[in-house]
Amino acid sequence: MSLVGYGLGPTELLQRLSALLESKGVAEGQSLSRAQSCLSKVGVAAVSKALDFKNPWGALKEAASKPGVNFRLVTQEELQAQINAKASSSFGASIPKGKMEKKSQQSKAISVLQLDPNDLQLDSEHFVDQDGDCIPQIPFQEVVADKRGLAICSRQDALSFLNPFRIISSDSWALLTTSELDNIDKGTANIISIRYSAIFTPTQEPVILHGSLLQLGDMKVERFFPDSTAMDQLEAVRTSVIKVTAFRDELEMPWDSFIASPVKHLLAFMVPLQLCRGKKCGSDCPFFHAPIEEELESTVQDVWARRFQKLEGAVSDPGSADMYQVFFRIPESALKIALGIALVGVYIEPRVPDGKGTHPDFAVVWLTGVGRNEAAHQVRTYACSVNLVRLKTRFGARIRISDEKDAYEKLRPDLPFVQVRIDHKYRLHPIPHGTQRATIIKLLEQWGWKAKPLQPTKGSTLGGGWEVGSDTAPPKPVLFGFNQDIMITEVKQKTQAKQVQSVFTSSPSTGSLFCYCC
Repeated sequence: MSLVGYGLGPTELLQRLSALLESKGVAEGQSLSRAQSCLSKVGVAAVSKALDFKNPWGALKEAASKPGVNFRLVTQEELQAQINAKASSSFGASIPKGKMEKKSQQSKAISVLQLDPNDLQLDSEHFVDQDGDCIPQIPFQEVVADKRGLAICSRQDALSFLNPFRIISSDSWALLTTSELDNIDKGTANIISIRYSAIFTPTQEPVILHGSLLQLGDMKVERFFPDSTAMDQLEAVRTSVIKVTAFRDELEMPWDSFIASPVKHLLAFMVPLQLCRGKKCGSDCPFFHAPIEEELESTVQDVWARRFQKLEGAVSDPGSADMYQVFFRIPESALKIALGIALVGVYIEPRVPDGKGTHPDFAVVWLTGVGRNEAAHQVRTYACSVNLVRLKTRFGARIRISDEKDAYEKLRPDLPFVQVRIDHKYRLHPIPHGTQRATIIKLLEQWGWKAKPLQPTKGSTLGGGWEVGSDTAPPKPVLFGFNQDIMITEVKQKTQAKQVQSVFTSSPSTGSLFCYCC
């Protein structure tokens, strides 16, 4: 590898690159070999050019992340060590080390930001007493009985006032915590959750925190809000979330062309979701027309969770993927139109507002023994159908919950309809391999348990398994069927514990120091 002909001499280029890597967290004993590997992988010309930029690190990262290169300049461990060191030395913040669970898919490490309450300065007009007079901010160290004011403290500091709790002042006196006081026995304490702003004094930047307000006085401390008359006139557009899935084996365009700009292509396909920009366009206009009371700049207001994957659900590279999924946030007024879009190879599903669950107003009736064309025909010819559904190689009809009974009578007369709210899911095991839905329904009826078969699940050498849903627990954890005992165990949902983002920062200069819990 020759370094001649790129502006910098070989030694100078290697030294500059090595020094830059050290400043970003690479250990001194490894920076030279890392720099040599970088030059070999990224290229001498690209590295030399990057180092001449005003922001050499940004340019170098861009060059190292290009397709076909993908060279990791700093390891995850080195990056985390650098973040911890910078946070500790500059601002006295600490980032606890969390346990990393081994996952089949790559996941992000979550660390909780901890701010020193002494570094937070409130706006003097943000908190008032019941007479509207401003409440002064008092250092936590000066919290004593018979005083007036508001002090910021940590969650742990506030807990010491709850065991036992008592009022310590006849005036307005309260504590404001940097994280929420949840999952505790509040007793007689007056505690409310609150989101408030403050100035992070080391950087003089604003932050927004989610904490709790604990009243310690006879007179309440309240958050001051300006006259809401003007605020009431500010209306946000009500939105809905849809998941859009494109299947490679159905899509009517070359997959290589689609994966180059999948979102762009999907939006181009979904013409009824494109906002009409004209006036007096006529009743046959194919584009979306917002209601008079809505002023929209675009129908698609947010795009996230882009994902190429295999039919089985595993994440895949675009070239070998079987499908592509993405979430769109659209106006609520456009949901019915979006669900009515019929495109070959593109399927649209309504979701809950955060996208992390199916919409409770809809259900799916799965059709058996039919391909895509036959399923599409049944959906078109059944008046209550909302749209066509695909899961792996199965097809079904999406309908509204209110039409579910009629849909089973029309589309699946072979199955008795079971109307039950699914609050919990249970696994039946072991049962004979190959047991069908109709047989499971009869088994549940024999048990006298109002439950609904959902899907076959993983079995074992003892037999197969079925997942059922119900709003009541089974009569017993073990019931008799198929001339054998069948265990019934609740399926625990694999969801992370709810974590509230406690701190929001205004700029990367503060935010880059920390990882956030979100």
